[in-house]
Amino acid sequence: MQMIFRGNLKDKQANAYREWEVKNRQALQETAPPGWIYAGTFFTVFGFGKHDVETRWEISNYAALDTARDYENETWDKLSIEASDFFEPTLPGEVSLVRSAEGVKILE
Repeated sequence: MQMIFRGNLKDKQANAYREWEVKNRQALQETAPPGWIYAGTFFTVFGFGKHDVETRWEISNYAALDTARDYENETWDKLSIEASDFFEPTLPGEVSLVRSAEGVKILE
């Protein structure tokens, strides 16, 4: 299952955010809540897409969401705050939770 966060960066912050992500990629993975695996950050190109950037996390199960809510780690909290400072607060982002075709339960 993947948790996907999409958003738009503040003006002229794309390079700074990319540099921040590269610098902190390992720390994001190492301090992530139990059941969360950092799958990467992706930028839209050539103006395709309504958001500038998306970050993907592999989530082991629904319980990992509760684990993240109660998770306490100083480095993780610091990185989360730093990352959010790059995003434009007046433009709505979005979050999706998706499962693979093999893993999803479909009721018709």
